[in-house]
Amino acid sequence: THVTEYYTSPERKPVKAIAKASGTGPAVNILSGLSVGLEGTAFPVIIFSAAVLLAYFFEGLYGITLVAVGFLSIMATFISMASYGPIVDNANGLVTMARMGDNLRRTMDMLDSVGNITKAICKVYAIGTSALAQVALFSAYLNAAHLSALDAASPKTISGMLVGGVLSFFLCSLIIRAVSRAAYIMIREIRRQLNGSKNGELRPNYNRCISISTKAALRGMLYPAAFSIAVPFAVGIFLGPEALGGLMAGNLVTTLPLSLFMCISGAAWDNAKKYIETGEYGGKGSSAHEASVIGDTVGDPLKDAVGPSLDIFINLIGTIALISATSIFSQ
Repeated sequence: THVTEYYTSPERKPVKAIAKASGTGPAVNILSGLSVGLEGTAFPVIIFSAAVLLAYFFEGLYGITLVAVGFLSIMATFISMASYGPIVDNANGLVTMARMGDNLRRTMDMLDSVGNITKAICKVYAIGTSALAQVALFSAYLNAAHLSALDAASPKTISGMLVGGVLSFFLCSLIIRAVSRAAYIMIREIRRQLNGSKNGELRPNYNRCISISTKAALRGMLYPAAFSIAVPFAVGIFLGPEALGGLMAGNLVTTLPLSLFMCISGAAWDNAKKYIETGEYGGKGSSAHEASVIGDTVGDPLKDAVGPSLDIFINLIGTIALISATSIFSQ
């Protein structure tokens, strides 16, 4: 939590560096956010690795399972913390639309910034919990597939690791593409309504915009869900248990840092914008603020769509692999 707070808080150096970089344009803002996100993945992964090693040193695989259960035991607290962010965000939107005064808006912006930090902390915590659960599922898979260990020199294991490693990147591609497609349709609809309202031909149709986003979200998840289920089964059937075990390992190694990167960088971009809106580097309406808005627009789908999806993806791969082991390799 302290590491995540450091990289996402507007009071800390990384977010201030992004805000400062915004003064030279959106490109430097995005590059600074990417560097903060990449750097922010290092310490959580090291902490996760240390937790796994210590748990295994004292109690073996059973110790790793206990650590995962320990993480899950306080999940209710983190769920309540995660709900704080959306509540404040919606309240901030209501204050903005109602034009309730600058003082109240500044207060809500501060609360919204805190909400971004709590959301990032909870997402990182959930990702770590999922990764620990994946390690426990991996040990259960080895037992169900009648494997004492994986041979890292085996071509099938290496192939499985490569496939598992690339899955998370392909999933990110599908989700970002779905968000882009939905945004394109939404922008066209909004422009159509704005042009019509200026001419007096039609009134704003809010339900139409809600319908577009809802349908796009549901359709956009079809392909990621389908390939997340189909690929582990296909690897298990055609390449065997060693390849499927390698897929689980490779998926964990790439998905954990990638999901951390998405959540941390997105929150850092968002809070850099909030920091500029407090009056720093020209405040609202300045060129730095315009650049930070672009960075925040890039970061929102990363932290709100891609990052949480990768969190689920880790557990889904492990669960499907375990089902494959019990249904295919036990025969």
